[in-house]
Amino acid sequence: MLIVLLESKSEKIQFVAAKALSTLSCGTPKHQKKIRESGGVLPLVRMLKQSASERVLLAVIGTLAALSIGLAHTPVKLNQTAIANGGAIKSLVQLMGSTDNALVKVQSAYAIACITLAHTDNQKILGKEKFGFNELIELLYCADRAVSLGAGRALTTFAYNNIPTQKDIVKGGDIQYEQFIRFLDSDDEHEQGNAAFQVIILARVMTGEDHVVIMARGIETLHALLHSESELIEELAANNIASLAHTRAGIPAALVTVGAMERLISLLTSPAELVRSSAATAVGY
Repeated sequence: MLIVLLESKSEKIQFVAAKALSTLSCGTPKHQKKIRESGGVLPLVRMLKQSASERVLLAVIGTLAALSIGLAHTPVKLNQTAIANGGAIKSLVQLMGSTDNALVKVQSAYAIACITLAHTDNQKILGKEKFGFNELIELLYCADRAVSLGAGRALTTFAYNNIPTQKDIVKGGDIQYEQFIRFLDSDDEHEQGNAAFQVIILARVMTGEDHVVIMARGIETLHALLHSESELIEELAANNIASLAHTRAGIPAALVTVGAMERLISLLTSPAELVRSSAATAVGY
């Protein structure tokens, strides 16, 4: 039903359908598979080429990203392949070059990062497009906090367990640790959690501070957020820790040292299902 509504002539209905599909897709393998098998990919990709409103476009881009990866940055290979085969990578790159909306640019870049994450064939498709990291790094310094964090999220996803891409990012421009401090020191725990994950992944390509110090700050922040009064923040922190647990050597040990494991185990009995599943994933890794 939601897939059919994507092709409605009503902008409001298109938006509601795309947002609902995005919500269903987030970290839920059953729904990610069902949307693909029900033919949901091609209508979403087609909407990238239509003159949709910016909010519909952002919702569609978010859905394509959500369909491509699961909890703990686990790639959903069949979905990634279907989305790429539909022409999404080319459309998203073109969108980045044609739009003046900075948020659309960074969200498009994030979707590309998700579609190509640990997918060699899709990375080859991207390699044939005129895509670089220069503009994305420039947007990292945007005064708009959502754009800046969005650029950081895209760069982090591209860099995740990908040394060659990290080297390409370095060539694209200077990523200063100072830029992330405003988010790490923020009163907004969601900003803290996202920035903490980003600095840990990007630590080795950052300037302005030793990478060990940067990673330590990020790990301490995520550990503190596991004790948040908000279940959404506990889920965010647990999911980020799960993603970190299968990156480079030393990070899991550091997380254990600060006491993250004890807190994750206690969250296995949380009344919130998403908190329990994120904590279980983190403990499993």
